[in-house]
Amino acid sequence: MKTTERTVLGIESLEELLEGWDHIRSNRKMLRGPLILPNYFMEVDGESSIAETLARLVDNLSKDSVLMSFQGKVKSFAYYLPYTAPGESDFPGLRTFDAIYKKNLCRFGMPFEGVIAIDITEWILAKATKSEKFLAFLAYIATIDEKSLIIFVSTARQALYNNEAYATIAARTRVRYVSIGESDEERAHTLFLQCLEEGGFSLAPEADATLRSVISFVLSVGDNRGYRAIRELASEMIYDQLSSCSPHDVLLKEDVEKYLAESDWGKRYGRLRAGAKMGLVG
Repeated sequence: MKTTERTVLGIESLEELLEGWDHIRSNRKMLRGPLILPNYFMEVDGESSIAETLARLVDNLSKDSVLMSFQGKVKSFAYYLPYTAPGESDFPGLRTFDAIYKKNLCRFGMPFEGVIAIDITEWILAKATKSEKFLAFLAYIATIDEKSLIIFVSTARQALYNNEAYATIAARTRVRYVSIGESDEERAHTLFLQCLEEGGFSLAPEADATLRSVISFVLSVGDNRGYRAIRELASEMIYDQLSSCSPHDVLLKEDVEKYLAESDWGKRYGRLRAGAKMGLVG
C-alpha cells in the first residue's frame, strides 16, 4: 500500500498538476529506483469536467513512458461508484468494479497500468466515507494502485465533506488533493459558510464582500494552515456572538469588519502568525 502524503489546500489547478509532471520528466535522472505517482482526490464541476480532465491526464502521460507505461485493453476508465447503505448485505458497486477491472481493463493476466477515475460523490454527500463498505472499497484499491493511477472524483462543492473524504483516503493511500475550477479563496469561503451553518449561524448578504477580504487576509498570513485557519476564524466569530450581551444568529457587516487586517484583531493575528512562522509561538 502506498504511504500517506497530506496537503493542506492542495494543487490549485489541472495546469499546476501537469506542469509538475513535466518537471518530474526533466528531473527523472536524479531518481534512483522506480517512480510511483501518487493517487489524486479531485474536486471537479461535473461529468463533462471528469471526461475532459481524464482525457488531459492520459494525453500528458502518453507523451513517453517516464511516468507510466500503459498496459491493458484501454488507457483509462471512468467509474461511478453507487452508494450502498450500511444495512445492505451486498456491495454491488465493488463487485461490478472488480468484474470490470479483471475483464475489461486487464490483458493477458497482467495488472492494468492506466488511469482510473472513480466518482465517489454519492458517498461524500451521504457522509459515508468512513463506512465499512467504503473502507472495503479503499482496501481493494490498495491492491491495484501501484500500477494504476487512481483519481477519486467529487463533484460535490461541500468543503467539509470533501475534506473528510480526503482525510479517510489519505490515511490509507498516498494521495494529493486537486481542485479544478475553484480558487483556494473560493473554497475557503465555502468552508467558512458551512462552518457557520453547522454552528447555527449565517451571514448577511451585505457582509459577504467584507468576509472575502477577511478570508484573503487570513490565508495570506496563515502560516500554511489552510482550512484549519478558516475553521478557527468561523469558531471565533461564533464564540464572539455567543459571549456578547446581544447575540444574533446572522452575522452582519459590522460583525465581520472586526476581523479585517486593519482591525485590532487583524493586527494581533498578523503578529501571532508572524511569530509562528519564526517558531516563536504555535
